[in-house]
Amino acid sequence: MDKLYPKLLLTFFILLSIPFTSIRVFSQSTSNLDAIVNNFLSGKVVYDEIYDFTSKGGTLEIVDAVNLYLSYDNSRVRGLVYQILKKSIIKETDLKAKQKGVSVLCSSGLSDADAGNVYAVINYLEEFDMEWFDIRSRNFITSIVVQHPPHFSDLIKLVGKVELIQLIPYLELGLQDKKMNSSDIWSINLVLARWGDETKAKYCVESVRRLGLSDEVVFRLIPDLIYINNKIIYDYLFEEIQKKDLNCLSTDPDNEVQINCAYRLIEFISPHIIDFPVGLSPTGELNVNSYEAALESVRTWIESNKNSYQLINN
Repeated sequence: MDKLYPKLLLTFFILLSIPFTSIRVFSQSTSNLDAIVNNFLSGKVVYDEIYDFTSKGGTLEIVDAVNLYLSYDNSRVRGLVYQILKKSIIKETDLKAKQKGVSVLCSSGLSDADAGNVYAVINYLEEFDMEWFDIRSRNFITSIVVQHPPHFSDLIKLVGKVELIQLIPYLELGLQDKKMNSSDIWSINLVLARWGDETKAKYCVESVRRLGLSDEVVFRLIPDLIYINNKIIYDYLFEEIQKKDLNCLSTDPDNEVQINCAYRLIEFISPHIIDFPVGLSPTGELNVNSYEAALESVRTWIESNKNSYQLINN
C-alpha cells in the first residue's frame, strides 16, 4: 500500500489539473471579452481588441466566453458579440468548430429581439460557405423562417443559399399568401429561380427589363439577378452590355455625367463567369487601365462566347 500511495496521489493530481486548466483558459477568454464589452460601452473603439481576441482564441473557446452575453439586456452588446463570433468563425480552421459557431449564431442571432441585430446576423451568415451550416443550423433556420420573422425577405435569400429545398412547398404557397408583401414575394421568386425554376428566373428578368436600367435598378436589382446564378440572367445582362444607352450616372459628385450602365454590369458579373476577360481590383472596381477599351474587350468576348460561357458555382 505504501508503494501504491504515491502513484494514486500522482494520478489524483493529474486528473485534478485537467478541469482547472480548462477553467483557467475559459476564465482568461471571459476576462478579455469583459474588457472589450466594458470599453465598448464606455464609447471606445474596440476594433483592434476584437482582432486580437478572435486571433488568439478558437471558436469553441469564444463560444463559451460569449454565452453569457447572448442573453444580455443591451442590444448593442449582443450585436457586438455577434460580430465577434462571426470574425472568430471566419478565422477558425476546424470545420466542426466553425459549424458549432454558426449554429450558435443562428440560434441566438436570428431570434434576437432587436430587428437590427437579426438583419446584421443574416448578412454575416450569407458570407459563410454552405458546408459550415450543419443540421443544427439548417433545422433552426427552417423552424424560424416559417414564423415570418423580421427581415423575412432577407432570410429567404439565406434559405436559398443554404439550399433548404424542403421549404419549396412553403415558398410556393407563400406566393399566394396575402400576408406576404412585395419584397417577400420578390425574394421567394429569386430563391425558386436560384433552385432551377426557369419560369421564375424569366419572371425576374422580365420584371427588371420592364423597369429599364438606371442607377437605382443597377444597384438594387442587378445583385438580386446575380444571386439567381442562371444563364438566363447573364444572357439578359450580355444584351444590356452591348447597348449604347447612357442611363447611369458617373460616381464623381463634382462631375456627374451620364454614362453607359455596362461598366457597372461588368463589375457585377466579372467574378461569376469562368475566364471572363476583365477582373476586379481589391476595392471591387474594374482592374483596367482604360474603361472604354475594357468595355470593347468585353463586348467582343461576349460575341465570341455567348453560347459557350460557363458560370462559377456560387
